[in-house]
Amino acid sequence: MSVSISIEVNDAAVQGAARDLAAKLSPEGFNRLRQSIGTEMVNLTKRAFRDSGARPAPWPPAKAALGRTRVASGKKGGSRGTLLRDTGALYDSINYQLAGIDSIRIGTAMPYAAAHQFGFSGSVTQRVPEHQRRVLQAFGRPLAQPKTATVRAHSRTMNQNLPARPFLPIDASGNISPQAVEKINQVTTRFLKRP
Repeated sequence: MSVSISIEVNDAAVQGAARDLAAKLSPEGFNRLRQSIGTEMVNLTKRAFRDSGARPAPWPPAKAALGRTRVASGKKGGSRGTLLRDTGALYDSINYQLAGIDSIRIGTAMPYAAAHQFGFSGSVTQRVPEHQRRVLQAFGRPLAQPKTATVRAHSRTMNQNLPARPFLPIDASGNISPQAVEKINQVTTRFLKRP
């Protein structure tokens, strides 16, 4: 099953500026400008993961900061130790696409991205495939020799209450963040000053 989110930003000032630029530039030039803007928006989005000043809204503190749970998995080779960057899959999946002749789509295909961007409260059922588990202790005591156990396929239902931690450069109403507008203006100005 695939989950998709589509957000349309109807910012009249940005759309008007895009129409004016499209009229002034060749189609190839306008596409290069959109690619530059797309790259900057991906960079701004990724910066929100590590810099609170780049976020469209403040993030509530992690439960770990309150001493109730871990922020990161601690898996060997994984865990980057910050909010929304447990394995880095969401961060690494942020991308842009040129959409139509005058649009840019910034986002991710990760199915849980919407829960982090907008928050989520409800039940989630997860299907767990059959797998092997290495058992190092039993009844709180270490085993002399580790054992391997087969865990049968099963499903589990968990209640989730995730607060919104927006990372895409839009606010809750779908308006482009001031940082994003500033970046778009900077890229456009630099682009138009090129010979």
